[in-house]
Amino acid sequence: MTHNTSNSQLDIGPPLDGHYVRGRVSVIIPTFNYGNFLLDAVQSAFRQRVRDLEIIVVDDGSTDQTPEILGPYRKRLKYIYQKNAGLSAARNTGMAHSTGEFILFLDADDVLGPNSIALHLRHLDRHPDIYIVVCRSRFFKDTTSSGHPICYDSRKIPQGNLDLHICYSNIAPPHAFLCRRQAITETGWFDTQLKACEDYDFWLRAAVKGFVPHCNPLPLVYYRRHEKSMSADRLNQYCHDAILHKRLSALLHQFPEYPSGRRLEGLMAFSAGALLTAARLYAHQVEGTQDLLEVVFKVTQEARERALSGKSDWNIFMKLYCFKIFSFLVLPCFSDFSIAGPIRSNLKDVLAAVKAPPSRIDLLADAFRSSLSGPHRYLWERWQLAKLSIKYLRNRFLPFGRFLKVCEPVS
Repeated sequence: MTHNTSNSQLDIGPPLDGHYVRGRVSVIIPTFNYGNFLLDAVQSAFRQRVRDLEIIVVDDGSTDQTPEILGPYRKRLKYIYQKNAGLSAARNTGMAHSTGEFILFLDADDVLGPNSIALHLRHLDRHPDIYIVVCRSRFFKDTTSSGHPICYDSRKIPQGNLDLHICYSNIAPPHAFLCRRQAITETGWFDTQLKACEDYDFWLRAAVKGFVPHCNPLPLVYYRRHEKSMSADRLNQYCHDAILHKRLSALLHQFPEYPSGRRLEGLMAFSAGALLTAARLYAHQVEGTQDLLEVVFKVTQEARERALSGKSDWNIFMKLYCFKIFSFLVLPCFSDFSIAGPIRSNLKDVLAAVKAPPSRIDLLADAFRSSLSGPHRYLWERWQLAKLSIKYLRNRFLPFGRFLKVCEPVS
């Protein structure tokens, strides 16, 4: 596997040192006043069936009973206290003190499945050219008396082409990823300036350097949803989504061959994600919609040029993200922005160049057919197309795209 080792303007901090213990897994748990959740996370780490496990708890200035809660485990883990500096800084501290060949980031309110690390290690052992592996996650709010999550839903992830799909949005919570140390070392630190989406920023920087996550399709980890979590602050999340879209556009400009072999599809995925965030900002009466639309216009200009070169076709990725783009573009909020017209013009030229069906109804029919049949490796894409198609049919008497909830939950 060839990695791009060019220095990115988004790299944070110096590289980590190269001293580590082969085979050891370092689980880094940052916490700040999460003592009521912390034991569930720590106990789930200790339940891992791994021979050499290093658990590092970084207390980011907690004022609750965190030290006392960890009392029974203090001899079995590394406990590091620091003045409050934020989640990214706490993860960086954990990385700096880690000695494992493999690293996993577990937030204090989340939980690992008992076999999650072992199955990830087996996956990496079978694929020595893979440096980051990621899995599905299950959602929960409460646990049993023994600390096991009571799940109510799960989050599917694509089985492949994650370098493309990460251009649309983050693909999984941090503890769904297990990384070889080399990927962490070459990617750098978490950005301490970000107060949300810092994990998405990290995986983006890793991906453009050649460390693209590889899917382990089993649902192996558990993500807790609660009112005090960072992701529960929707407005803060959307504002940071906007920051990440701008950073990703800079990365796409800096790395013109990313995603490798699917550049046009990646540009379309980016455009769809940025349009969704632009609509969310508008719905919350927050500035930034115009800026994102200008970024989308530049990206769709490149997409138009790529499509006209004749190097791409009307594949399932184009179908999925074109469907999303046009669903977002007809939202009423975009009628207030003149730049939406040129974006639509660019996209129509893209569709014509890749020989997409000429009418909206034909596009819908084609998407629905693609959702019903195709290679198993595209199951996630087919599932997404099916959902979009069914929602449109259910609302066929409403303007196209009205079914989309602009303020849908953050994934």
